[in-house]
Amino acid sequence: MTEVEINALSDYRQSCKETLTRSEETFEKQISFISSGALGFTVLLVDKLFTNFSSTKWKLILIIGLTFLVACLTINLYSHIVAANNKRNNIDEIDEEKYSFTKDQKRDKRLKYINIVSFVSLIIGILLILNFIYINLITVSKEIHKPSSNPDYFEKGERGQKGPKIEQAPPVQPQTSSAPTFQRK
Repeated sequence: MTEVEINALSDYRQSCKETLTRSEETFEKQISFISSGALGFTVLLVDKLFTNFSSTKWKLILIIGLTFLVACLTINLYSHIVAANNKRNNIDEIDEEKYSFTKDQKRDKRLKYINIVSFVSLIIGILLILNFIYINLITVSKEIHKPSSNPDYFEKGERGQKGPKIEQAPPVQPQTSSAPTFQRK
């Protein structure tokens, strides 16, 4: 390779590294926003949907889901600290002329794994919370449509099938009007 090609490749590599850094920062911000938003939305949704929370089923699923979201936030904060330390170490090594590309790659690899764990915990947390909501909505729906235990609730219809007792309204009597009627001749 010529000197021009080496310089162009070096510039391209630097551009890729900057893009990757911006992308990782954006990823960490998005994960933080999504997980904190999911926490708040879950609390609001559970509060509004299930007014009698003590009657909900599988509360452990909700607790584990919320724990995964909190873990996602915590891991993401840890990721910010690790990323800042990596950059400080790189700067210090460059200043001391001890910079090693392989050390830098190891640090970035560690950060990549931390971000993957953060993402996976977000997905698991959201899936568990959705599962809790689904199970309890189905349960509430079945209880709403459950027949009453009152024996007078059901009666036999015309064809012998049992159905809910329907109260009959009294028949409507035609009203007579005292107003004069006009006829054509």
